[in-house]
This record gives sequence, C-alpha cells and structure tokens, in this order.
Amino acid sequence: MSSVNRTNLKVLFTASTATTALATDGSAPVPTSTKPSDAVDCEQAQGICFVFGGTDAADETINYRIVAWYFGSGVYLPMVVASGAATLGAMAMTVTGLDTAATLLADAITDTLTLGGNTVRSPANNCVADIVIQPGGAQFLTVDIDLGTAASASCYWTTVDEAEV
Repeated sequence: MSSVNRTNLKVLFTASTATTALATDGSAPVPTSTKPSDAVDCEQAQGICFVFGGTDAADETINYRIVAWYFGSGVYLPMVVASGAATLGAMAMTVTGLDTAATLLADAITDTLTLGGNTVRSPANNCVADIVIQPGGAQFLTVDIDLGTAASASCYWTTVDEAEV
C-alpha cells in the first residue's frame, strides 16, 4: 500500500489528551474477561493499518502502544505487538464524519518492538505515515496513546488485504 486511501479510514478515537495511558513502570495490559473497549475487530482481516494524527504543530509527537487481544479459556489475553512514537507532519486532514477540526497527520512513525509481521511506512516530508499490523489470530487490536509534545491525538484505521500487507 503506497498511500492511505482516506475514504476507507475509520475513527478509533479523536482529540485524546491522555498523558497516563501508557504505564511508566513498563507494565503491560492485564487479561480481562470482557471484550476490550475501543477495539478493532480483526478476526477476518489480513492486516490492520493505523494512521496517527493530532493537533498543535508539525514535529510534535505522540507515543503509542498497539495491543493484540486473544480469546481463550474465557479470558482475553493481551500481547503488546507495537510500541513507539508518531511525529506529526504539516499535512492537515479534515473529513466529514472523521473530525470536527483539521488534524495534522503523522509523517514519521517508529516501532521500537520491531516484531515480525508489522510494517511501518514512514516517508517523512509531510507524506502520511502508517503502521500495518498482521493480527496473527488475535480477535481484537487496541491502541493506547500518550501525548508526547502534541496537544491532542487521533487514531484512524482500515483493513488491508494480503497484497497490501
């Protein structure tokens, strides 16, 4: 997938101002008996593409963690599959139904876990960056965000087919 088709993007969340969603002690999410909230259903997908955005100015940062949730023995088991930072570019997007105000899209994404199956496309120079996660049997994916230097954060997603993974 050389570029993100904005008409296919769905909102996971917008205008988040969370600053404590990512544990500073390095702890991971814990198993739960209920479906995770704000989860992307990925059972039938070859891959899930995430695009990050935010407000304030270009070159501001957002920290993220993507968690895969596997269901077994009556409990959802979490596994962190990607973690890193997204840096906002200067390209703004306002799409009816997605945002109420212009969102600067990330033009750089890092994935510090570098697990196999993840694809980071980080072109910089104000082109849209994205990360594609291959679910690998997970039922759901969730995204946790902490603001780095950005004023707010947004996350969008779409499914991708095998040719795009």
